[in-house]
Amino acid sequence: MVLRRSICQILSTACLLFLAVPLVAQEVDARLKKEAQALFRVAMADKQAPQACQYDDRWRSSAQFPREYAQEFFGFRLRSNLAAFVPLDAPNKEFVDPEGKYPSAFCSKEDAVKASKDRLEEFKAGTEKSLSIVRDDFSFPIFDAHYTKAVIIRSNSVRNWSVRSVDGVQGGWGSSVTAHGYVKSNGIWREAKDWYIQGGHGPLRSPQQQE
Repeated sequence: MVLRRSICQILSTACLLFLAVPLVAQEVDARLKKEAQALFRVAMADKQAPQACQYDDRWRSSAQFPREYAQEFFGFRLRSNLAAFVPLDAPNKEFVDPEGKYPSAFCSKEDAVKASKDRLEEFKAGTEKSLSIVRDDFSFPIFDAHYTKAVIIRSNSVRNWSVRSVDGVQGGWGSSVTAHGYVKSNGIWREAKDWYIQGGHGPLRSPQQQE
């Protein structure tokens, strides 16, 4: 990471071209960690308290920022999409929830599936009229060379269930992948732009589709 960052500090264009390939198992230096934590504090500031198992306990490993959006935002010509790297030594909860207020919000995909099934069974046996199950994951931020611009990619899925007297429990799902661009001014990060990358929605005709 030190070599990669030193190259970035010398040549901004080369840095972004260098980042336009999947990066995995990289280490996070002190400056990068500090900036990423500050950025996530802004990104998460207006979010509601999360559900149990709402956040994936790993960074999104396949996060790609489309080339055309990256060129527009960062201002450099690129040959391919920008890929966020996955840190070796920086669990996402240290950034998404640095104060540790919501430890139960983080879990693996497997645990999330089990928790969703349990919640649905409780819902079917209870008196509530609706149930919403939310799942989010985030990429590690993609920064420019001087820590003045950054992008976080977020994946979100929602499964909504309702009780109908004739049809029993029915539901619908929706999912999206979005990118959020931030600009730092006077030492403070603020959200400047967001992009819709992909998504979908449809009915949930059986409990198995909640997975």
